Amino acid sequence: MGETSTDQLLEIHLHHWAKSYFKGTCKCDVVNNNMAEAFNAWILDARCKPIITMLEEIRVMLVKNATTSTKCMLAWNGDGGCEVIYENNQHTVYLKELKCTCKEWELTRIPRCHVVCAMYHDWKNPEAYVSP
Repeated sequence: MGETSTDQLLEIHLHHWAKSYFKGTCKCDVVNNNMAEAFNAWILDARCKPIITMLEEIRVMLVKNATTSTKCMLAWNGDGGCEVIYENNQHTVYLKELKCTCKEWELTRIPRCHVVCAMYHDWKNPEAYVSP
């Protein structure tokens, strides 16, 4: 980034562009609603194949994704929070305060997989924690 870009960013209040200062009023984690494009990019290699082969490859991808999503390790930290390790990332989830160190839950009010892992461990229903 050039000096002019940095100066321009610093003239704007941090809560407009810095995630750490964002207030969390956004209710959607996909701002431009390109979920179909993301899915198409995810299955790009399989799309060119015959329908049965394509569906089988997509099924295998979904199974691998589901298997990966169950690989959370957690431990309660004693401060009302839970340390969750997921895919080489570590976050602290505070269920009572509805906060997580990743800040995604505060921004979107949609619990991420590591938050859901902490909820299941505490016998909580994740649907009850999603903002309407």
